[in-house]
Amino acid sequence: MTTRFLFGLAVLALTQAATHCLGMSYSITGNLSYQVSIPRQEGKPPEEQTYLCGFEAHVDDFAWKIRLVLVGDTNHDSDICSYDGTNLLHYFIPAKSVRTDLLPSAKLEEAPVPVSHSVAACEYVWLAFASGQYLKAKTNGTMLSFEQLRSGKGLLKRYERPYRAVLSPAPPYLPTAVQFIVTNQAVFVGDDGSLTYTPLPRAFGNAGFISGVFRSDLFTNVNGFSFPTKFEYDKYQPRQGNSTTIGFSRVLAIRGMVEKVSSSEQKVDCRLPARDFMIHDLRVLEPNVKYIIHDGLISGTNSAIVAVAREKARRRVHRRE
Repeated sequence: MTTRFLFGLAVLALTQAATHCLGMSYSITGNLSYQVSIPRQEGKPPEEQTYLCGFEAHVDDFAWKIRLVLVGDTNHDSDICSYDGTNLLHYFIPAKSVRTDLLPSAKLEEAPVPVSHSVAACEYVWLAFASGQYLKAKTNGTMLSFEQLRSGKGLLKRYERPYRAVLSPAPPYLPTAVQFIVTNQAVFVGDDGSLTYTPLPRAFGNAGFISGVFRSDLFTNVNGFSFPTKFEYDKYQPRQGNSTTIGFSRVLAIRGMVEKVSSSEQKVDCRLPARDFMIHDLRVLEPNVKYIIHDGLISGTNSAIVAVAREKARRRVHRRE
C-alpha cells in the first residue's frame, strides 16, 4: 500500500513537472496608467501627460502576445506586440471608423524582447508577465535593450545593456524587481551595424547610474504558477542644468493592476491578421527595408520579396551619398 502510494505521488510530481515545462499557457488582463514627464528649464515644473491603457498578455512556453488598448484613441482598435520564438512583430489594428483602404504597417525583428514605441508600453507588460524564461536564462548580467540605436544612414539596432533582477522562485519565474543600469559610456551604432562606446562626462561617475526601476507585488497562485497582480516602472534621466554634479528626474511612471488571470492548454497565436501589411524589416542589415505582404504571411530573409526590398534600400543609400 505504501509503495503504491509513493509511486502515485511520484507520477503526480512528474505530471506536474511536465505541465510546468510543456504546458505553461496563461492569459492576464488588466489596466495601466502611463505618465510622461517632460523636463523643462531649471526651476520650472515638468510638463506631464497621462495615458490610460487596457492590456492583455497571452504567454506559453515559447511565445507571447500582448494587446494594448489606449483609452481615447479613435484611430486604432489596439496595439499588438508578439513573439513566436523567432520573429518579433509590432503593429496596430486600425479602428473600424478608419478607412479600410489604408495599408497597415508592421515592424519585424528577430528578437525575444519588445521595443519601446511611444506610449505603447508593451515592454512593461512583457516585463511583468512574459519575461521570466528569458531573464532566467540570462547569466551574464546583460539583456537586450528596449531602446533602438539609429546610425547616420538610418540603420536601427539594439544592444545588450546591464541590469540586475530578482526573479520569483515559482514558475513562470517572473521578476519581482529589476534595475536597469546606464554605464559611464554612451553607445552608438555605425552604418555597418558595429557598436562604439564613448565615455560620459565625469559628473556621471565611474559606475554610471540606474535609469529604470521595475517592481511587482501581490503575487497570486493559479494552477501552480505565481503571478503579480500589481506592477510599476519608473524611468529616470539626467536633469538639465549647469551644475558640475548630475541630478536625475523621473520622466516616466507606469502603474499596472491585474483584473484576471487564467490558464489553459491553448498555444499563443502570433500570426498577423490575414490581410495586406507594409512590413518594415529589421532582420536585415540594410536600413529602411520595406515591402508589402499578402494575407499576413511573413516572408523569410532569403525570399525573393525581401531580396528585392534590400536591393532597393541599398540603392536609396547610394543615391544619398
